[in-house]
Amino acid sequence: FFVIFLWHMTCVVWFGVILVGILLTSGVEVSGQNLAEFNPNGHLDAEGGKRARSQRTVVLDVDTDEVYHRWDVDCNTTHVSKNVQVVQGCTSPVPCGRRVLDDFWEDGEMPEMIDLLDRAFSVSPPTSAVACWDLSTGSMLLDTIDRGLNLYHISTPDGRVRSVLRDDDKQLLWLIFERLRERIAHEFGVSASGLHLTHPSFARRYSINVDERRIMPDWHKNYYNMHVDREIRPWWDYSVLLYFNDFGIDFEGGEVAFLEYNATDASLVVEPREGRVVMFTSGAENRHAAEEISVGVRESLIVPFTCDPTFAVPAFQRKKFLKEF
Repeated sequence: FFVIFLWHMTCVVWFGVILVGILLTSGVEVSGQNLAEFNPNGHLDAEGGKRARSQRTVVLDVDTDEVYHRWDVDCNTTHVSKNVQVVQGCTSPVPCGRRVLDDFWEDGEMPEMIDLLDRAFSVSPPTSAVACWDLSTGSMLLDTIDRGLNLYHISTPDGRVRSVLRDDDKQLLWLIFERLRERIAHEFGVSASGLHLTHPSFARRYSINVDERRIMPDWHKNYYNMHVDREIRPWWDYSVLLYFNDFGIDFEGGEVAFLEYNATDASLVVEPREGRVVMFTSGAENRHAAEEISVGVRESLIVPFTCDPTFAVPAFQRKKFLKEF
């Protein structure tokens, strides 16, 4: 009887092992977690490509019903430059962190911005997989040509020069930049009057490479390597990402992953969503990178702010801003 009992128990144990193996390999949810989703195998390390994720990784998906998300993190002043003015109560350390807003835009603004981006990016050749428009200068960088274009000085067939920006576009940009400045001040407890739009503010359109043999330019590859904004541009104090189309519908990949300074796994992964705004302090506490696009086209706008007035662009002097742009 004892031998029969042991045989039955052995069968039960082996059945359990086989069942768990089937669940893990099939991605079936176990204890509320899809273990296959968080398996870091197949993800590249922090030097490029997909960021490793763990069960501690928070994934903010595209379909969430909540419109406001907040994460506070400890400030890291590793990359604070001696050549940039430290403004008390504005330059970190302040309450550092990340914010995701899905209710930033007012009625009619999103279609107008998408129309502006469509007109701007229509200047680039259809074979371009990467286009980057610097709003500060008008320069358009493309992966298919060695020299950029200037969207504020486009030559017409009759010999005239025109700008892609209309007067209503300038007004829209001014309103968006102003509202971003006020929202950053509110979220991070700093004075709005001490925040300044800085350079470069740039829009990106990125699609899957139409020619896999093409070598991507360094200015594009750096965007997908794990980086600290302030290390690259020491005058940046606050960074803002604005998205104009949807992860899982318009493209696959393209999420932004945040890692703490010495971490190897992403602590937060944000899936882009039309109208979604991600703002964060620009220091080493917010190392981040965008994932590579695998399908479709992703459009985004990156807007930085500084506390040092010597690096300001005149976005908040309304007449000067509208005239210069």
